[in-house]
Amino acid sequence: MSSAKAKKPDEVAPPAPEAQVIQIRRVHAYPFEVHIFKQDGVPGVKGQVQKMTANGMLVKLPSISYLSVNGNFISKFELPGLHAVCQEDIKVIKTYQEIADKMFIAEIHFRHLSQPSRDKIQEFIMKSKQKE
Repeated sequence: MSSAKAKKPDEVAPPAPEAQVIQIRRVHAYPFEVHIFKQDGVPGVKGQVQKMTANGMLVKLPSISYLSVNGNFISKFELPGLHAVCQEDIKVIKTYQEIADKMFIAEIHFRHLSQPSRDKIQEFIMKSKQKE
């Protein structure tokens, strides 16, 4: 006779623990919010980043009166999907204005991009499958 217990036909295995349901949420890369302000503590302006590169970004703004070409500002933004907050010195290179749609775009370059921010921006660009 075998010493191993044989299962009786009416015995049922204990219920398996409930499987965890993982929800995958798709995060859109663009647009995302950016705050632009001066170093002297003057309240800034909010904009929407339309495109980001390792050198800078294109930002849609409600008005370009706050920004001046060649002006130095500070930008603060959170990269979607990475939850990385970056605060970097920027310089306004060009501004574009479309009267009919009241759309204002600023081309902004990073002045001195820190290495952690550079790495996060590169990761963001790769994950968003964007071509520079």
